[in-house]
Amino acid sequence: MPLGQPHSLSDQQAWDIAYYVSSQERPQDPRYTGDVAETAERFHGRSLYGKAREHDDHVLGNHDNFGDKGDAQPWNVGMPRFENLSED
Repeated sequence: MPLGQPHSLSDQQAWDIAYYVSSQERPQDPRYTGDVAETAERFHGRSLYGKAREHDDHVLGNHDNFGDKGDAQPWNVGMPRFENLSED
């Protein structure tokens, strides 16, 4: 971490980044039982799912977002990617 710069972060900085990434909200677990605490106990022993974030007390997993993106598409779908590469 970061890519191409090995050993540029201390162990503590790497753990802090990992914790930050792990504390971000994600689409709801497909095994969600309707109760965050029960789902956390059954399926998320060591993760942050079902735990409150320190900075805003938001409980991770306490939402109804199951990952449906509607009509949204990635910006690069169908974009040419390699036409500007040279044979040099």
